[in-house]
Amino acid sequence: MIKATINRYLRRLPLALKAVVLTALIGSFSWLLFDHAHHWRMKPLFQDFLFKELQHRSLAHWEGLDSRLRSQSRIARLLVQRQAFLVHVAHAWGQTSAGADRPVPIHHQKIPPWLPRKGILRDLIDAPYLFLFDTRGGLRESYSEIDTELPAMLLDELVVGLERMESEDSIRLVDGTAYLLTRVKAVDTFDVGMAFLVLVTPLDSNYLLSFRGSAASDAVMVLLSLDGRCVSASARPDIVAVGTSVDLLKQRYLIQSRPLLDYGFSSDDFVQVATLMPLSVVSELSQAVAHIDRSLRTVGFIGLLLSFIGIIMWLVGRIQAFTHEMLTFSKRYLGSEPVSMRGGDQLMIMGEQFRTMMASVVEVRRSLEDREKELTLANKSLWESLVMVKRTQAKLLETEKMAYLGGLVAGVAHEINTPVGIGITAASFLDAKCRDLNALLESGTMKRADLVAFIKDARESSEMVLNNLQRAADLIRSFKQVAVDQSSEEKRLFNVGQYIQQIFKSLQPRLKKTRIGISTECPDNLEYNGFPGVLSQIVTNLVENSIKHGFEPDGVGEIRLQIELVAGNIRMVYSDSGRGMTENVMEHIFEPFFTTARNKGGSGLGLHIVYNLVTQTLGGSIHCESGPGQGVRFIIVFPGLEGLFHG
Repeated sequence: MIKATINRYLRRLPLALKAVVLTALIGSFSWLLFDHAHHWRMKPLFQDFLFKELQHRSLAHWEGLDSRLRSQSRIARLLVQRQAFLVHVAHAWGQTSAGADRPVPIHHQKIPPWLPRKGILRDLIDAPYLFLFDTRGGLRESYSEIDTELPAMLLDELVVGLERMESEDSIRLVDGTAYLLTRVKAVDTFDVGMAFLVLVTPLDSNYLLSFRGSAASDAVMVLLSLDGRCVSASARPDIVAVGTSVDLLKQRYLIQSRPLLDYGFSSDDFVQVATLMPLSVVSELSQAVAHIDRSLRTVGFIGLLLSFIGIIMWLVGRIQAFTHEMLTFSKRYLGSEPVSMRGGDQLMIMGEQFRTMMASVVEVRRSLEDREKELTLANKSLWESLVMVKRTQAKLLETEKMAYLGGLVAGVAHEINTPVGIGITAASFLDAKCRDLNALLESGTMKRADLVAFIKDARESSEMVLNNLQRAADLIRSFKQVAVDQSSEEKRLFNVGQYIQQIFKSLQPRLKKTRIGISTECPDNLEYNGFPGVLSQIVTNLVENSIKHGFEPDGVGEIRLQIELVAGNIRMVYSDSGRGMTENVMEHIFEPFFTTARNKGGSGLGLHIVYNLVTQTLGGSIHCESGPGQGVRFIIVFPGLEGLFHG
């Protein structure tokens, strides 16, 4: 009783109103759940993204500082190789004997003569302190671009072991500041040491300020002290002051650090390069992205909801039109009583009417079942016979097709074996030559003549490998196209002339064992939209028929194939110069299982398959002309207007 009352009430409500209300409720509830889950996961995902971005910026800072520090070593080596530097050392220090007292060091107030006064090399020198020592470790000259003096401990360390040193880069920590020391030995033309050039660069805040222009405004590069607990140098001293505790920085910044010892300098002091990103920026960006994401999702949800409502209204209109058609049909052909559709649920009305129509249809169906049983019994025997014939025909056609593909695979495999074998031989020869040349190179006895001979052998071997691989690729390409078309029945547009050439190329393994020549004539621009596998099967069966029946095993002959467009039809004339056929044989050549060479393995299905393919698949006709000793001539005509492009 209650269920019937509910159904009557729901039947009176319009279908559109119920669909819109239900869609809005389900959509709003789903959006709230999705928004809560998405917002809950948004912040950690964004923080992970920013941490990866911080790693990227830290790597950029590290690489920039690495390049800057390494450039000092390269510039120092260029300085000691300059002619002006070598001449100055030779003339200014040449008068001092080995036993004489060391002269008083010269401190240059202006740019010394051994230093470039202008140019690219001069602009690349970052070190503010430059020193010249003799080979005994005595300080001879010095130059400083700033007034601040170096710590005495660092000055004493500059000459430690200098007379035994060649060239060295090192990083030293003195009084909490890292110093980059570059010591380069200058030698004369006889590789005899003349002097030592020492460049000293303090890695302090002033040095890091040069990176401020290229760094992002919200990322700061700093150097950490030996124990890694406080800042020893900062690229933004206005934001992160020198001496700030790392524990305090962790409360306000994300920190990504890398050891400076990774630069490969011979130093025992441990220095870290760190990149900082404010946590406030992370929080602000995550909140901004979350707000934008929620706004976009809200707009998208509203647009999607309106789209769904529009689709629902369209579906309701279609349901109403279909229900009206159903009621009209039921009244006209089944005699049902008319039902009013105003102010109700059209879907429920359609369901009630459908059940009524279904009962009428079931009644009519029962009356037809008896007649259907009689027809089924009458047609059963005929249908079984027809199915058996079709299955037999399909099996015979598939057997013939697979036999051809098997022979094609065996022939192509044999043909490919020769160029691949030659290519392997050439590649092995080239490998042996490479080993011989490598042995000469490692032993240090390689001569120009050896290299010239190797290049000649390598060129000849490479050409041999490429030529034979190209031969194999051509064979595989032709086999692939023909084999795919043979094993499938897909309709496609293809160039008839080019496809005929591919068919004969795939038949080369079969034809090369005979003395039969092949010639074809076909317009270059003749294209046909049809079944290439059918055309391939026709030509292949005709060629096989000529080889088996038309020629002796070692006989000389010719096969010709002419294709032309005549009155919108494609006319294909196949002929050979073989022994021909008698009139009695010609009357039976298209019959299944008829063959004149059963003792040679003939099945009698080749020309029968050709006849079925031409007449049934292509919708054309085939005619044979022959006589004893006159060869054979097959004339095949099939429609060619559909999909044909012929200029």
